Amino acid sequence: MSFAMRPGGHVSVQMGFIGLGMGGSRIADAFASLSMVDEQGRTYTPYASVAINTNTQDLMSLRSIPKLYRFPLTGFEQGAGRDIEVGRRAFEANRKELMPQLRRIFHDAEIVYCIAGLGGGTGNGAIISALRAVAEELDKDFGVILTLPHRKEGNIEKRNAAVTLDQFNKVMDATNSVIIIDNEKLYNNYLGRRRQGLVPPAIDWYADSNSHIASTLHEINMLTTSFIPHRSGHFDAAELRNALLQPGCLTFARAVVPERERLTEQDIMVPLRDSWEQGLLANGFDFSEAEAVGVSMIAREDYADQVADIELLDKISDEILAMAESPEYMSLAPYIDPQPGEKNVLIYSVVSGMGLPIDGRIQGLLEEARRASRPTASKRKQFDFNVSIDTELQKRPSLIEALDQIAATRDEHDTGDDHLR
Repeated sequence: MSFAMRPGGHVSVQMGFIGLGMGGSRIADAFASLSMVDEQGRTYTPYASVAINTNTQDLMSLRSIPKLYRFPLTGFEQGAGRDIEVGRRAFEANRKELMPQLRRIFHDAEIVYCIAGLGGGTGNGAIISALRAVAEELDKDFGVILTLPHRKEGNIEKRNAAVTLDQFNKVMDATNSVIIIDNEKLYNNYLGRRRQGLVPPAIDWYADSNSHIASTLHEINMLTTSFIPHRSGHFDAAELRNALLQPGCLTFARAVVPERERLTEQDIMVPLRDSWEQGLLANGFDFSEAEAVGVSMIAREDYADQVADIELLDKISDEILAMAESPEYMSLAPYIDPQPGEKNVLIYSVVSGMGLPIDGRIQGLLEEARRASRPTASKRKQFDFNVSIDTELQKRPSLIEALDQIAATRDEHDTGDDHLR
């Protein structure tokens, strides 16, 4: 049983989740499926989650989001047909009716995450409008969760993703954290675990992957209330919140290290690096860009002194700084688990403030979209897929101005003479 289900636990940061389109709604549904147990043994859901979609059949298929928190975009109930502009218009047409509901639902949230799959039309088209609505009308801090399309999906999905990623890249320093999920990577990880017999064949890969992502972020959000800080280190709730709100890309991970008679820095660093580079989320990040790094190591009481050894911590810190170089903030915190299970050290980490992962799937996605582009007689202007995903990102005066810039770019695409198909 996960420590997250121990009675009396609390989350550090109150988060809410807005799922946009089918892909975004499925991830929001995974967060809605999480549960906790209070001091009296009663089970409750720690996160408010909603689903917003043009396709009512997709909304009906969700398992955990309450029906009252599922919002069809009236007038567009047949779906967006992978058309970004239809998704944008659908959200804007329903925004006035949606916002009072969202204000009520997310009243207590400190951070609201807007979630969208970049290949489709509804989520991709609505994401900028939703972010603007959260910033303007809910007056909440927010994060963004974006999923990259599967490699076997069509060219339309890849072009949709490439265009929006390029637009987000231009405003990364005006947003809070952006979490990138690579569906191709998740699918391959799922197949590997299934072949090892770790996942029953009947379990859908989307559901399995989304559950792993939601549960890992949830466990990170419970660390400070579940374990006892050992010696000087502590990654507290305020520090987690700061990491979640750092402008730029954020990745988080979980690793497991079996106890050894003598623990070395490489015993910790090898699985930690692997969890960053090969874990749940997208890879290819330049960790030297990181502005915040938080690493928490949890051990049973009889083994905690090994994990908190001052020389070991110094060596691990040096290894982390060799990757992250000069973050504004870094925490390396050992904890004692008062209710240990197996003889393992659990390592949870958060790294934020980075640019888009240009050396990974995103660059390949841009190249695939560029190769697949064909001019047609449609009204839209030819998109420039010779985009450079720069590692040096320009500062933007404000989030609203940044979102205005993206909206203006999309408007130009809709009034031009050519179209990329």
